[in-house]
Amino acid sequence: MIDWCNGWSPVQDEAERRSFEKELSREIETNREHPLYGLDCQVVGRLLGEDDFILRLGDGHQYAHVHLTWNREDRPLWPYCEIIGDESAVNRFLREWS
Repeated sequence: MIDWCNGWSPVQDEAERRSFEKELSREIETNREHPLYGLDCQVVGRLLGEDDFILRLGDGHQYAHVHLTWNREDRPLWPYCEIIGDESAVNRFLREWS
């Protein structure tokens, strides 16, 4: 279970979740070098008031932090993405967020 803290909260509204996932897809749809390109990603949390999100990847055992840019990107490192690891790694990431 993810322990949401430090301004992070779960995204529970399905329409909101789909909207953020659609934006992520738009930002990386032509960026074949992006780490998330071609992966099934589900937005599970966000930093309130910011453009930072926690994603569950593929099989559901790995998570990532992404910062959306709200632009179509062609630079391999944008939108910013950090693969965090499993659920316990997400909890460490959230606790250490400043």
